[in-house]
Amino acid sequence: MDTEKIPGQGSTYESFFLAMQENNTIGNFLRFKNKPIMNRGLGTADLKEHPHHELCRRLVASGASLGLRDQQSKVLVGVSLNEILKRGGEQDMFDPEKETDPNVRKLNFIMSQLMGSYNLFSDPNVTLVLDLVILCTNPSFARRGIATELVQLSEKKAAELNCQMITAQATSCYSQRIFNKLGYTVQSSLDYKGFLLDGQPVLDITKMEPHTCAQVVTKFLL
Repeated sequence: MDTEKIPGQGSTYESFFLAMQENNTIGNFLRFKNKPIMNRGLGTADLKEHPHHELCRRLVASGASLGLRDQQSKVLVGVSLNEILKRGGEQDMFDPEKETDPNVRKLNFIMSQLMGSYNLFSDPNVTLVLDLVILCTNPSFARRGIATELVQLSEKKAAELNCQMITAQATSCYSQRIFNKLGYTVQSSLDYKGFLLDGQPVLDITKMEPHTCAQVVTKFLL
């Protein structure tokens, strides 16, 4: 991988900024390693292609997305796909009307509802926000603090880019626990059983246990 290494890291992993030439590598990583909680509820956890491959391409191109590799094996152990949001330039990256696949439209409907549940720019002093859109870790390296390290690296990147705030959509109880530990504030919380489309439940919550809700979390950067 031709990457820009982030200096000064003291862990057993090396961090780097993702580059466009790695888009296929990242896509394959998400395809085989990422099993989003909501995809389970939709019954689409085994999609052959990551449902948001075009979104992933845009996030990699943002220059704010990060990865972690194991120093010895060079195996990719986690990615944080991020985007910079500007006041007045917000857009609905999960617009359900832009999708033709019915399952992806349902997923976009949920994410659009979640992201629309809180105004990131309600504080007049906030003009730039780093949005941690997709956080994915290699399950072979579970319980090693990889997700926590990726979030902390994203915070550092956000500060370097003069963002006043960092936000994420925490869709699992595990990520919610991480964000809580790192001092994030829950701005909105939507129960999975409450997502209805045409009066019918969008998600089969029996396939999503122990995850019960999705949260919008934020943290102000000093």
